[in-house]
Amino acid sequence: MPSSPAGLCCVAASAPCDCLASLLALSQASSSADVSKILAPELHKWTRDPKLVTWILGSLAKNKLPDLAISVLGVLRDGRVEANLFHCNSIINACEKARRWQQALCILTDMPALAVNPDAVSYNSVISACEKGEEWLLALRIFAQMPDLKVMPNVVSYGAAISACGKAGQWQLALNCLRAMPLSRVLSNEIIYNAAISASEKGGQWALALSLLQEMCEVHVSRSEISFNAAISACGQCGQWQWSLRLLSDMREMSISPDRISFNAAMSAFASEQGMQWNLAIALLTGMQEAAILPNDISYNAAISACGKGSQWKFALGLLEKMPAVRVRHTVISYNAAISACESSGCWQFALGILRKMPDMSLIPDIISCNAAISAFEKGGEWQLALSLLFNMFSSRVYPDLISHSSAISSCEKGDQWQIALELLARMHDAKIRPNEVSYNAALSALGKGGRWQLALSTLGEMPCMGLSPDEFSSSAAMSACEKGYQWQFSVDLLGGMPKMKALPNQISCNAVLSACEKGGQWQMPLALLMTMPELRLVPNQISFSSAILACMNCNRWESMFSSWEEMLHGRIQPDRACYSALSGECEQRGLLMSEDSLAGRLSASLG
Repeated sequence: MPSSPAGLCCVAASAPCDCLASLLALSQASSSADVSKILAPELHKWTRDPKLVTWILGSLAKNKLPDLAISVLGVLRDGRVEANLFHCNSIINACEKARRWQQALCILTDMPALAVNPDAVSYNSVISACEKGEEWLLALRIFAQMPDLKVMPNVVSYGAAISACGKAGQWQLALNCLRAMPLSRVLSNEIIYNAAISASEKGGQWALALSLLQEMCEVHVSRSEISFNAAISACGQCGQWQWSLRLLSDMREMSISPDRISFNAAMSAFASEQGMQWNLAIALLTGMQEAAILPNDISYNAAISACGKGSQWKFALGLLEKMPAVRVRHTVISYNAAISACESSGCWQFALGILRKMPDMSLIPDIISCNAAISAFEKGGEWQLALSLLFNMFSSRVYPDLISHSSAISSCEKGDQWQIALELLARMHDAKIRPNEVSYNAALSALGKGGRWQLALSTLGEMPCMGLSPDEFSSSAAMSACEKGYQWQFSVDLLGGMPKMKALPNQISCNAVLSACEKGGQWQMPLALLMTMPELRLVPNQISFSSAILACMNCNRWESMFSSWEEMLHGRIQPDRACYSALSGECEQRGLLMSEDSLAGRLSASLG
């Protein structure tokens, strides 16, 4: 009995299905010969019906198998089966889905040799492949070449180019592409604007994101939750929490339901440096549950970070403990946010407890966890713990970086451990970690506290050799070391050399020089510096005047001493008792009478 037409169709359809199944069963290490063996029996059919090849290549693209798709093209060439535009586009699509921009570009380049002219779809897929591979410059070059090759960009081309620029933070170029669309008579749509707003977000251009969102309404392009989410995220990353909340409210008014991404983006504003509204972050977290939107780890992490920025470490720990109860799994980021919250509040004991708990939760501390804990120890004056964690990081295969070492050096500075601070600075060089100004300033401050003026000067001299510019903190720390080492000449030289280093003298540096001169028996220099400080837009304080007054007293310059004393009182600066006691004792020792007409009397009257 002859087969029915339907039966013949099933038999015909089974051949490419079997062929595809055999291809999909191949391993990644399969050779072109393996592919050829599977396809050889079908080549004569494909010559008559190229759509069968298109179907197989399209299936390989869906499965993200560009290597197999390219091997199929090779078999077609060897079997002298003509490849067409649909075949090439399917292969490029496979490369694009697998993020293989190099292979996609090779196919595009080889198409003329196959007597196939690329079309807009070909170029769009290659541009998109470059975008996924973060090759934004190459994506733009291909996009720019399209008109020269008589292939006009369409809305998909512009969308891919804008997305490529956006992912690289090239918001200006993304905006240029958007503004060029009317010149090419290509109408923008929601996808185009969403990509442009996203580019603004990644470039930190929150005002531009808001402008583009408003522009969508003006040009009658519909706005979705994706549009608003990108704008909310742009505002959130820049700490513009008021705008984030307003956009969230606008969504409801426009009957656009905020989703989890919307809330998370808004909460990120409160976790930024500028956003200190931690209570609003918790309110949004509660609002999500009221709106039947389940918070995820990102939601809780943002709220914990917001509490940390607001110095609300107890709330941060409360949220961390609540996560398992609402079936939200902790992540390393959750613990890092909690450790940072404790660090910013100086609660090093809790930071240590959270860090130790991480392995029990099957979480491995990363560099951020360790750095936050080291910083907490530094703020709490626990330099031994900071060093212990720094040296134990290697056992967890976490390698200390610039921040780790700088925080550890700073902890040594607070613990008066200048030797260890210098060792850590040297260790950075050995570990090929380039110290920065923070690292050197912490080491210099440690040397300053220890009065190690020779080491301070040599360490300061290293900075230009490392391509670093000493700032006012660097110089002040070195001056402090010279002051403690009774090296007033070096202190004065450092102060005079600050403008050459493009560092402005500050109150600390001037006070260090004043104190150094006082200890070195110099009275003229302190008085001159005291007069110069207002010209530097610096206001002398109690330390400044006390140093100058004591310098004059030690050199028996009584008139200058009392002149400075009266100037201090005229500036409504309260003299310290130590300075007063020294002057009173000196007057008494020298037999000066405490009468209204005497020098000592002027001292007593000025305090009275």
